[in-house]
Amino acid sequence: MALVQLDTGNDPWLTEHESCEKLYREIVTQLNARNVFPTNSEKFSAASAAIRLRLKQYNYEVQELKRNLLYSSSLTQEERERRQRLVEDLESKNIQLSQDFRVSKEQRERNQLLDTPGDSGGVSWLDDASPDKPLLADDFVPSMETLRQEQGQILAEQDKGLENLSKVISRQKNIAITIGNEVDLHNDLLEDISTQMGSVQGNIQRENVQVRVITEKDSTWGYWLIIFVLFLAIILIGVF
Repeated sequence: MALVQLDTGNDPWLTEHESCEKLYREIVTQLNARNVFPTNSEKFSAASAAIRLRLKQYNYEVQELKRNLLYSSSLTQEERERRQRLVEDLESKNIQLSQDFRVSKEQRERNQLLDTPGDSGGVSWLDDASPDKPLLADDFVPSMETLRQEQGQILAEQDKGLENLSKVISRQKNIAITIGNEVDLHNDLLEDISTQMGSVQGNIQRENVQVRVITEKDSTWGYWLIIFVLFLAIILIGVF
């Protein structure tokens, strides 16, 4: 389709149309940049999320142009028809963008190999006809599904982290129980040692008492021996 040169001037509708055209070119650039990455890579997913938002914005702006044209009463019939064709061209581009957004890089390459080259020597994805309807807000249900999947993945990772934390806490609990058992065992050993020390101390006290008794007995025997010797001496002196 040939490009239409527009003099936007101070016409807000034409300014909005030019903004839509600019947004369309930006989305095409983003799609081409996205397709450089593998479809299962994080960069491809991130680029797809950004493009999805741009597509929603583009669809909203096209619908705004359509509504503003419908309620505009200051246009000639010829100008209204011309702008209607511009809106239809934007809607057609919306269909093309939506189709290209859904087709992966590998699928697009297979389609290009199967398509018949045209006058330009090849088939561009912009030249493919599509029976799909324009991208509307309802078309973004897969994005919500993707969001739920990502949220589920985050929750799964959190659950895994909590499970690992639970295992660590369980190990710490087992270690604490083992330490407690060791402390109880040491307390029992200390109690046994204390009991044995008390028994030994009692035996030592008894031995001390016996030693004192023996010592006292030994001291009295010496006195009696001296008395007996003196008694014999007196008898001998008396006899002689």
